[in-house]
Amino acid sequence: MLRALSALVLALDAAPARADLAPLGDHAARTVVVLVFEGLPSALLEEVDAPAFERMRREGVSTHSLDPVFPTLPVVGGFSLSTGCRPERHGIVSDRFRDPQRGRFDHSRDADWQIGCEGMHEAAERQGVRTAALGWYGGVSKSRGALATYVSDEKSAPGIPLDLERAQEVVRLLALAERERPRLILASFRGPDEAVRARGLDSEAARAAARAADEALGSVLAAIDSLPDRDRFVLFAVSAEGARPATTMLNLDRVLARRSIAAKAETSGGVALLYLDDPAAVEGAERSLREHPQLEVFRPASPPAWAKLGSGPRAGDLVLAARPSIFIEDGAILPAWARHFARFAPESFWGGFLRGASNGYPPGTPGVAGLLYARGSGIARGRRLDSARVVDLHPTVLDLLLLDPGDPVDGRVLSAIRE
Repeated sequence: MLRALSALVLALDAAPARADLAPLGDHAARTVVVLVFEGLPSALLEEVDAPAFERMRREGVSTHSLDPVFPTLPVVGGFSLSTGCRPERHGIVSDRFRDPQRGRFDHSRDADWQIGCEGMHEAAERQGVRTAALGWYGGVSKSRGALATYVSDEKSAPGIPLDLERAQEVVRLLALAERERPRLILASFRGPDEAVRARGLDSEAARAAARAADEALGSVLAAIDSLPDRDRFVLFAVSAEGARPATTMLNLDRVLARRSIAAKAETSGGVALLYLDDPAAVEGAERSLREHPQLEVFRPASPPAWAKLGSGPRAGDLVLAARPSIFIEDGAILPAWARHFARFAPESFWGGFLRGASNGYPPGTPGVAGLLYARGSGIARGRRLDSARVVDLHPTVLDLLLLDPGDPVDGRVLSAIRE
C-alpha cells in the first residue's frame, strides 16, 4: 500500500467512531467535503482539460475571484480558510516567520503555532461532529495530538502524498459505514504550487499538476456519486491563492548590506519580514528601504488596508512587499559556507533562466486571487459569483452543518451560494 494510505489505515484502526457522538438525525444529515488545492491559479485551470472542475461549475456555484489574505501564500491561506480569521488573529503571518518563544516557523501545519482561532475541524468536533483532517492546517498538534477523529499528517513529514493518493484517502473515508463516516472531511492537496514555482505557469509540469488536481477531484466526485445518500453531500474545491510569473529575483542580503541594515529576514515569495538587530533603528531602516523601487515597505503596526498581520513580534519590525514579477530571496537558499557571499552578489537577477512563478503579493495583484467551486445539497446550480473571500469558508461550512462558527471569526456566511 502507498505510504499515505497506510498511514490513514492506521489512523482509522486506532480511532474508531467516538462513542460520545450521537447517531445522525434528519436535522443534521448533511456531509461536507472541502478539498484545497495549493497554488492553483484560475489562468492555469482554464488552459487544461478539466472535466471535474467543469462539472462542478455546471452543477454548482463557482468564482475565480476568491479574495485571499496577505501574504497570498499557501500555508497562510490554508490557516485563514480553516479558521475564518485573518493572520492577525490566527497568528500564521507568513509561510516563514520567527517567534521569540517558539523559534522559527517554516511551512508547519502544527496547530500549536495557531493562536486565537479555531479551525473548522476543531469547531465541529467541539459541537459533537466527527471530522477528518488530512494533511490539514492545524489538524494535528504536537502537544495535544490529533484534533480530529481521523487524521493523516504527512504534510508535516517527508513524503507528501501526490494528489491522487490524497484523493484515495478521501475515498476511503467516504466508503465507511454511515455511523463511522465523518460528516466533515477536510483535505489539503499539493496542487500545482510546487510545479508553478519551479517551472512557471506556462510549463508542462504546471499543466500536468493542474490535470492531476482535476483527476483527484473527479475521483472524489465519483465516490460521492456511488453513495446511497449522495444527495446529502456538499463538495467544495478551493484554492486560497493563485500565482503570477516571477522574472526578477531580489537578493535581500545585498539590499540590506548596501544600506547598512543589520537584521534577520524571513522570505516567502513576494514578501519578507525583517527582524532588526536593534529595533530602535526601525525609522532609519524604513526610510532607506522605502527608496527601493522594487519594494513597498511598512511597519506591522501601521499597515496598508490589505495587510492584517497584527503588531505582535511574529510580524517583525518591517514588512517588505515586492512589486509584481519580483520575488525575494536571501542567503538561506545557499549552502551554509556560501551564505556570507550573498552580501556581495548582485542585488537583482533576471533573464530567461528565471522561469518560475511566485505569490505572496498584495491581494489586489493580478493573478493571486484564489478560486472556489461548490456543489451539492442546498447549493445553487450554474451560478457564477462575482467574488468571495477566503475567510468566508469557515462560517459557510459550519452553517451548512447547522453548527456555530468558531469564536472569533472574521468571515461571514456565503448566502449567495445557497439555492
